[in-house]
Amino acid sequence: MVGPETEQMPPVPVWRALSESHEATGFGTIFWYDDQPRVHFHGAYAKHDNVRAGCLRRESEAFLVLEVVITEILGVDARRELDPESGMVLLRMAPTV
Repeated sequence: MVGPETEQMPPVPVWRALSESHEATGFGTIFWYDDQPRVHFHGAYAKHDNVRAGCLRRESEAFLVLEVVITEILGVDARRELDPESGMVLLRMAPTV
């Protein structure tokens, strides 16, 4: 996804497909949504001189290797919750007691 079409709520996504292998770099999160982990990844994707950037959504696959560094954040209760205004599953964080 490469951004909403306009500045309206709920946002209307703009979809672009990557139909072949690309180099990728970016930053993402893994947090709970209900009883399952959810990945949210923003990155830049390049092949030859073609570079794209955006939020990786829906199904995706790694070709050959995907190197990932995971950092655990302690002391917070973080999970994804459905936001009724945007219709998106957003990250909510609170300190643990």
